[in-house]
Amino acid sequence: MPAAHAAALAELRDERSLIAYVTQARAALREDWSPETGGRPWGQRHSELIDAVLRRLVAIAAERAGGMPTGVALLAMGGYGSRVLAPYSDVDLAFLVDRDDDPPLLREAFRLVMDVLLSGAKIKIGYGYRRLSDLSQGELDHQTQTALLDARLLVGDGALFARFDRQLAETLHLADFLFFKEAERRRVRARAGETPYTVEPDLKEGAGGLRDVQTALWMAQARLNLKGD
Repeated sequence: MPAAHAAALAELRDERSLIAYVTQARAALREDWSPETGGRPWGQRHSELIDAVLRRLVAIAAERAGGMPTGVALLAMGGYGSRVLAPYSDVDLAFLVDRDDDPPLLREAFRLVMDVLLSGAKIKIGYGYRRLSDLSQGELDHQTQTALLDARLLVGDGALFARFDRQLAETLHLADFLFFKEAERRRVRARAGETPYTVEPDLKEGAGGLRDVQTALWMAQARLNLKGD
């Protein structure tokens, strides 16, 4: 399926046709869901579709901007980074750079993402602009560090992403991160419910819910220096 998306998208060059493709492909995915297929496989297929679209958008941006420069990469973040993109979840992205100038590719790629996915296909987009130096200077808060744990390279400078991955592991203050995540979950569970045995349990934030599972995975990733999937 990823190859099929890539082949179909390679024929599209203008925003209107790209918007139509994303909209129709997502509608087909929603119609194809069933309890038997399960949520995780569906989320993976949804992620693969958005991956293919974003790679095509960056390729078009590179054509319009005169090429793909080194020192630039587009990363998938958060739940999208872990390849489990729910139907109405934000598509979280980060433009990672390690250069002093502002290459035209970045502006054109950002414009295309906003025009095609946000304005056109009505997909919520979360985005950030990260310099590699941000990691070494310790300027990232715990929420950002958590999202970066699930980061994966979509397109761009692979060597830059490898350096980013190493620096993230080296600069993450483990004890501080683990303490923060546990304290955060205690605060949220106090509000959402300390037990799953309620009439209307909070499946996302309540005890035993999605966030508890994700927090356990994030803590394991940080402690063992592993990438989630």
